[in-house]
Amino acid sequence: MKLFMSANSPYARKVRVLVTELDMKDRIEEISVNPRDEATGFWTKNPIAKIPALVIDNEGALGESDLISRYLLNLAGKSGTFASDTMDRLSVLAIANGILDTGMVARVEKT
Repeated sequence: MKLFMSANSPYARKVRVLVTELDMKDRIEEISVNPRDEATGFWTKNPIAKIPALVIDNEGALGESDLISRYLLNLAGKSGTFASDTMDRLSVLAIANGILDTGMVARVEKT
């Protein structure tokens, strides 16, 4: 599998941490890419040009960090982690993503 990512993306970082925690680093090649550069060929793998994106051998690509995370958890036999999407779990996930979004905005506004 190939994980298209950028080192400064908090969403890619979330997936990269999970990969480490699941001890899957030997199964996933990290590829640093500028998602806004058409010349990289990334757009053919992920037409919405967002990172992270996980390209699965012969099965296409998954975009969006939460979807990638669920796929990896399932692959590692830990699908029970999100077996029940209760409102509490979804609320925590939404808050975590909101914190990441706010951090990105603050970073962009500082530069």
